[in-house]
Amino acid sequence: SEHRGLDAKYIGDGWWRIELSTTCWRVNEETNEVEPESQTAVELIEAMTLKTYCNPQYGYCVNYPPSWVVKDEDKSAVCIIRPDGNADIFIGVTETPFDFDQYMAKRKLWLADLYYQFNMIEDNIGYPVWSMDYTYLNVPGGQRWYCRHYFLHHRGLVYEVINFAVQNESGSFPLPDAYKSFHFQQ
Repeated sequence: SEHRGLDAKYIGDGWWRIELSTTCWRVNEETNEVEPESQTAVELIEAMTLKTYCNPQYGYCVNYPPSWVVKDEDKSAVCIIRPDGNADIFIGVTETPFDFDQYMAKRKLWLADLYYQFNMIEDNIGYPVWSMDYTYLNVPGGQRWYCRHYFLHHRGLVYEVINFAVQNESGSFPLPDAYKSFHFQQ
């Protein structure tokens, strides 16, 4: 297929050759493996690849889009913001005197005005995780925001991984799910 400086050609064994102007790389459709064929292609792939934020104090990492900006003035919390301000990822760490069930009971009461349903995620990650989705107006008459909120209990701390996005013109909320890449360092 050829379109505006883009040429994509199937070359066999599940591999496609993609050329964008003078930038070329091969993509295996079965394994999603990518092989750049020039230094320009290497730089383009690096620019398109997600970045990783790691917090050494609390031992976690999360991936985020390369154009987003990391704001971590407080080491117990980080906010990673899309350049236009219409989406962000927030991760906060809380030391609590309560066990996780007590902490969640208090958070559910506080968040009850925003959303009423919490879900326990069955995940093979070795620690309990609760999630919820809700929408809210940040100010009366303002933009509607969608939020996906995760609560993780790990080594006596509660980690809140929250994704926010503003509703776009088509009515959807373009939101990356930071929880999918959230992990603890070994």
